[in-house]
Amino acid sequence: MKISVLVPTNEFTPSQIKRLRSLGQVKFIPRRREMSLVQLEKFCRDCQILAADPDTLGGFDKAKLKLTELVLKLPKLKGVAVPTSYTGWIDNKYFNQRQIPVSFVPGYATESVAEHTLALMLSLAKKTFQTEMMLGTELAGKTLGIIGLGKIGSRTAELALGIGMKVIACNRTPKKQAGVKIVTLTQLLKQADVISLHVTDCVGNYRLIGRAEIGLMRPGAMVVNTIGNAKMVDERSMAKALKFGKIAGYAFEADDLEHTPLKNLKTAVGLHNFAWYTRESLVRLADIWIDDIAGLAKGKPQSVVNYVTLFDARAV
Repeated sequence: MKISVLVPTNEFTPSQIKRLRSLGQVKFIPRRREMSLVQLEKFCRDCQILAADPDTLGGFDKAKLKLTELVLKLPKLKGVAVPTSYTGWIDNKYFNQRQIPVSFVPGYATESVAEHTLALMLSLAKKTFQTEMMLGTELAGKTLGIIGLGKIGSRTAELALGIGMKVIACNRTPKKQAGVKIVTLTQLLKQADVISLHVTDCVGNYRLIGRAEIGLMRPGAMVVNTIGNAKMVDERSMAKALKFGKIAGYAFEADDLEHTPLKNLKTAVGLHNFAWYTRESLVRLADIWIDDIAGLAKGKPQSVVNYVTLFDARAV
């Protein structure tokens, strides 16, 4: 089995490299960099399994088209494995038509993102991002509202319960979790002191939190968005709510922190997407990625990308 890996060997442990090499003829790129389509085609020629990293393809903005164009030139390809939990950069329609399975890496950063979410909640409450002394608040006894009770949302709930918060949640499908009260989205918005978003990053969830939803929130509520996509929240409405004190604080992650109405607002904390970036999560990512590659090589693909089911907030 010929396997092309679009990251260098220094991103794997020795045991991980050994495992990969046991699967067949494996090639790694010498260093992490964006490669042109010509360079990619030359490197991946005759490969049967492609382990494709979006950075090597030029980042998420370029990766969707470039990956599709590359696969068109790989007639022997049997499967693709990508090292991301976000799959919006995969052309599902094309790969379904070609009947080429694409595996991704769900769950590798659950702990990292949940801890990061809690850290942002505490930072908003304690005003730790402010340079001058400001009156903060305690989270113990406050109500956390979690929108999306998947792996990260569930783990965030556990951490919040651990510091004495009450937790309510809404989810697209029925779900139970110890210590968590399931409510509708409307009820959550009205009752929560802190709201945290943990829904799927897809077009159907854009502007999940808009002017109407912000209007339902309690005065002085805090909102955390670690999804990594600013489009989940109507930033103009959020900026207005922050300026007038309706919302006490908004912490979010996004690629672009410059061209946003939230820039320079003291109560808006914008960070680049690094909630997932910990030593432990990187090890888990590589392990799951190798599991995916092995599954494809053995003809037993796992964690295959399917069409994303949208989170319809108004149906909750």
